[in-house]
Amino acid sequence: MYHNYLDLIEYLQKYAEENNIVCIWCDTCPDYIPCSSTDDLVIFMNINWKYPMQIPFALGHEVGHIIHGDYHSYEKSIQAKRQEEAADLYSLGLISGYCLKHKIDIKTCGIPISLLF
Repeated sequence: MYHNYLDLIEYLQKYAEENNIVCIWCDTCPDYIPCSSTDDLVIFMNINWKYPMQIPFALGHEVGHIIHGDYHSYEKSIQAKRQEEAADLYSLGLISGYCLKHKIDIKTCGIPISLLF
């Protein structure tokens, strides 16, 4: 079955909206990393991100941070690492559910290989 990358992004964005999370799409330099604000319930995504195939995963990841009430920290603390892992797993859960429903090979959805094996 053909998998449309944009359909997955639309699904994730709709999921965010259903949870009162706003997605703002920026057209900026490739180094701008997707991020979110838990207080404002907003996600900033970059349509020019240098890892275009990972955009759906990043969107799900940022949704996970907001759902969990995380605050971004660039520290190397154990708590920050746990928050990143939890957001990764949240995204993995969202995308794997979508893939099961639409009979899509999850390996085609930009999920980091370290989370698949």
